[in-house]
Amino acid sequence: RGVITIGPMMPVEAAARLMVQEKISALPVTEGARLVGIVTETDLLQLLVEAMGAAEPSSRLDVLLGDRPSALVEVVRAVEDAGLRISSIVTFPARGGMKTAVLRLATIDPAPAARALEAKGYAVRETWRSA
Repeated sequence: RGVITIGPMMPVEAAARLMVQEKISALPVTEGARLVGIVTETDLLQLLVEAMGAAEPSSRLDVLLGDRPSALVEVVRAVEDAGLRISSIVTFPARGGMKTAVLRLATIDPAPAARALEAKGYAVRETWRSA
């Protein structure tokens, strides 16, 4: 089996998916026949930490969005109305075709946001703080 390589313009999520599919921990990056870099599992984990805003003191809320079309907009507004700033948002599939929004807040106290979301009928499934 030959060495699997990627080009420098491949999106990081496509490279990560390829690494998972092929069960490999690194991908050489080539331009033509020339090696120009390598993407490793550690690179992907560092990107995840940065993209999720977890490198700074912050908190995380997992919010079940339900099936309302405007749920994500409502969640963002509720957090802003609570006087907090969202560092990042990612959505993941949840049971029953629903989605969970993972919010990284630029505060170590997510309680005001959790209360605001619960008051609007959203289920806050988890809170977590990082220092």
